[in-house]
Amino acid sequence: MRHPNLFIFWLLLPLLLAGCVNHSPRTQSAKGGLTPADVGSFTAMARQLHSPRLMARVLLQQARQKKSAERALLASLVALDGNDSELGAQAADYARKLNPASPDPYVLLARSALLEAQMGRAFHYARLAYRKGGSPVIPLIFRGQVDPWLDYALARKVAKKYPRDGRLQLIYARAALEVGDDAAALATARKGLAVLPEAQRPAGMIEAQALWNMGRKESALLLAEKLLAGTPNDLGLRNFYAGLLARDSRFKQAREALSNGRALAPGDAHIALVRALIDTIEGQTEAAQDRLTRVLEAGGNMAGAYNLLGDIAAGKGRWGEAFGWYQRVREGGFAGIAQRAAVYALAHWRGSKAARSYLRGLEKALPGYAPTWAGVEASLDERAGHLTAAYELLGRAVRRYPMVRPLRYQRAVLADRLHQGRSALEMLHRLVMQEPGNPVYMNAYGYTLAEHTRHLRSAQTYIVRALAIDPGNGAYLDSMGWVLYRMGRPAKALPYLRRAWAKTGAADVAAHLARVYLALGKTLKAQRVVHYALEKSPKNSRLLKLLERIPR
Repeated sequence: MRHPNLFIFWLLLPLLLAGCVNHSPRTQSAKGGLTPADVGSFTAMARQLHSPRLMARVLLQQARQKKSAERALLASLVALDGNDSELGAQAADYARKLNPASPDPYVLLARSALLEAQMGRAFHYARLAYRKGGSPVIPLIFRGQVDPWLDYALARKVAKKYPRDGRLQLIYARAALEVGDDAAALATARKGLAVLPEAQRPAGMIEAQALWNMGRKESALLLAEKLLAGTPNDLGLRNFYAGLLARDSRFKQAREALSNGRALAPGDAHIALVRALIDTIEGQTEAAQDRLTRVLEAGGNMAGAYNLLGDIAAGKGRWGEAFGWYQRVREGGFAGIAQRAAVYALAHWRGSKAARSYLRGLEKALPGYAPTWAGVEASLDERAGHLTAAYELLGRAVRRYPMVRPLRYQRAVLADRLHQGRSALEMLHRLVMQEPGNPVYMNAYGYTLAEHTRHLRSAQTYIVRALAIDPGNGAYLDSMGWVLYRMGRPAKALPYLRRAWAKTGAADVAAHLARVYLALGKTLKAQRVVHYALEKSPKNSRLLKLLERIPR
């Protein structure tokens, strides 16, 4: 099975990354200039009025009248907060002319370019900002609402340009972790720590999460435990460690860690969120919902609570409720994830037309996530059966955003569905070479090899590597069962496919399991699996054809 059903463990990421790099504005301003309090009040006012662009124009006009670089910078900040890259760049460029020695205009010009996915221009201004302000100003470039793959591409270039700057290495490690390039995150975090020993906490947390994602769970837990032992009062570390324990089904230990945290900070919202996540993993979704409701009533971490409530509702097939939760997350680093989930929930609830209409609004409101929206639109095309249109759309997106690997993966999978097996194999092989530790790519490549070639041993090797990282993944279990079946070993394939069917309930897995039952002479069991799967997917052509072949 090529597509794994992933449970996005989004909640741990803000806990992990808190404090990794300083994303706060500098507290000093030029004499007579604007303080951070001024910036906060103006941006808050712009949001309340729902008119950041209008306020930015007014501020820029005032800046020109008074020849004030500070007003111009504020105009740029407010414009970029409203995702207006053109006005943001215009105001920042005016500030640059008034005060060319300051790094601030170059930071904002880089942010503006990043919002438009103009990576060459973004790198140019990032270098100028670094020359004038050093590494402390670079994190400010990554404060916008931008697709994580764009952040990753820029952070990678900047870190490679200045390899001896430990702070930049940690920025790159963080960005790599956000997009799932765990090998790069691990190596770069260690490199950053080597030149910046005082960064033990952020580097160690990135390293622990990368190790976990790569299947080295015990090493990750030992490292997280060691970090926590050094600073037992660090709530972020404690929540992070408890989250890892929960993911390893060590619920009792996870709750003990959180209980100690509650003693330190009884009202901490993140502790409540991690406890709700543990409840969710254990299947106690009602308890999780009650806990999250209390977090919201207390004014806690809204985005985190909304996301998890959306996940719970989606897991139960309550798509309207899920959409209602997801669509509330419009700001912060996880707006893209939440709004993508909102589109899919709306498609399940109201259909593709409503989902496309909502997507058009997102493209205008959050243009920095353009690569994400391209992938979502292609998925809607695919859902509607417009495979060629989806493939062509992804082709344009890949040319526009060649650094965004998920778009290339999505296109490779679609190429196979369009009977372009050779092209699919070529695209997947490039992805595996670029990111050799990614289990999704390894599994997809192995599965496609088994489908289109006789290189079954090689296919099995890739799937084994994917299972070593995530042994309970239903998609990987299905791939292993299928390749064993193709190798003429149906008895060996059966336990893998039965586990995959229990975990996923997917139509493709049902077809594979039925084929194995037939090969073993278990006709009645094959019929039962197909009939059960057809209740959920009555129009699945693969299952219908298979049913015709089963002896009665």
